[in-house]
Amino acid sequence: MDKVKKITLPEVLPYLESAQSEKLTLFINPSGQLETFFSYKGKLIEINKEKIKIDIENESVEEVGESIRSQIISGLHYGYYIVFHLGASEYFNLEDFFSYFKWFPKDLFLNANFKNTKYLRKHNLIKEHEDKDHFGNHGAYEVNDKSKFFILTSCELKDLETLLNNNSNLHLENVYVE
Repeated sequence: MDKVKKITLPEVLPYLESAQSEKLTLFINPSGQLETFFSYKGKLIEINKEKIKIDIENESVEEVGESIRSQIISGLHYGYYIVFHLGASEYFNLEDFFSYFKWFPKDLFLNANFKNTKYLRKHNLIKEHEDKDHFGNHGAYEVNDKSKFFILTSCELKDLETLLNNNSNLHLENVYVE
């Protein structure tokens, strides 16, 4: 299993504000406190629940995908911490889930890509009605440099190795929040 850094809940905000490595940070927090924190301090996208909507055919893949895509584009524009919540399942595979969506390029989670407006346009992640700046000028969408992607799980530490094996294609920095 990859090394796991341990921090306390009060250390989360300074961690978020620090320079992000090229790795995608996976926060492990079985207590669920971090979920509440991110619902106020970021854009929490509960993809575990979105997957259930698809699995029980409550919503189509296209509807769920469009909802997630638009939240990502909005979050990037406004400089949010975009947090993909996997829930408590150690079996969730992030790339498999996102592969449902035609708009998802496998290298989206790399800083050099999701922070690059040209990359987002090239992969048609920005829709025409979203391609505007804060003043409504069309063709002027820009990613706010403060934007960052994170993954959150509430699985137990003992189950982390299974989760990491299921997401072995991602380069993760693992942070356990006590």
